[in-house]
Amino acid sequence: MIDCYITFRSITRAQKGSRLLESAGIHHQMLRTPKIIADQGCGYALRVRRDTARMAVEALRQNEIVYQRVYSGAENGPYEEIQL
Repeated sequence: MIDCYITFRSITRAQKGSRLLESAGIHHQMLRTPKIIADQGCGYALRVRRDTARMAVEALRQNEIVYQRVYSGAENGPYEEIQL
């Protein structure tokens, strides 16, 4: 299954994003950013289904929750950065 990973530099921002997506009814999972896509060491990500990624990113933007990047890929990679 192809998922999207929305990456964050801190757990606090990822938690804020998670609460927002939960309140919006967008199914997701918060996890450590896979090492292959972590820009600077560790980080956190919200994994969403590909078909809900655009809605999730728009909700984050509208609520001014800062994220780093969005990647698409299967759980074990390969990953590709995407623009939504």
